[in-house]
Amino acid sequence: MNQNTNISQVGKSNNLNERLDNWLKCEESCHYFAIQIKGKEVHPFGFKDRPFYTLDQAKTYLEHLRLSNPDIEYGICSGGIDVDAIDFENLEAPMWHRVWMNLHQVRLIKLNMSKKSEQELSKLIQNYDEVIAWQVANNTTEFCHYYYVQSCDNESIATSSSYTPDIFEALTTKVCFEKTMPGRSFKISRGLISTDSLLSMDGRTADFFQGFIDYHKERITDIDPEYMVDREIVTETRTVKR
Repeated sequence: MNQNTNISQVGKSNNLNERLDNWLKCEESCHYFAIQIKGKEVHPFGFKDRPFYTLDQAKTYLEHLRLSNPDIEYGICSGGIDVDAIDFENLEAPMWHRVWMNLHQVRLIKLNMSKKSEQELSKLIQNYDEVIAWQVANNTTEFCHYYYVQSCDNESIATSSSYTPDIFEALTTKVCFEKTMPGRSFKISRGLISTDSLLSMDGRTADFFQGFIDYHKERITDIDPEYMVDREIVTETRTVKR
């Protein structure tokens, strides 16, 4: 993947979807999408020098350009750059380059972490045995455990991740934060939320948090198959009363 390819006419093809899937799994190069002006000089990151990580982002910007300049014919191209040729630590790079590089840096970290065994990952968590013992002890229907990553420095803007039930996912997020925000310090924190509080948000929240809720619904069902059934009956009764 070392050349620009015009994909304006094949944005919905199965072939492109397969290519996208392969690009996301590639550890040797980083793909990009860019906007070009048809009939004009082709620039590596498009005429605006702005690489896009996802095709949807490029399409959204393409529509904006077409509405703003209907007389100009634009198109989307795709390409790739070898990982070894990218300076991920270059803080002087233009903003859109940094955004694109950060997304690829996170992608590459996740690919690398996914190849590690549970034993290898556990060695990266200093108090792993104690953490797992805590999780097992709190594997009940009354409470739901969570992990998240938060900044632990003196920066004025605090940073934290969303909740996850998986300590290794939290570890991966911590590594991603440390790589994409060099110079800052982060730690993995843990806690418990009451099942009633969590389920009160079921079906009323963002997809990423709904996944967290769904995990605990399955976990609770494994402990007590009747627990969720009883809650569904209560929910339906409340709905009827309204």
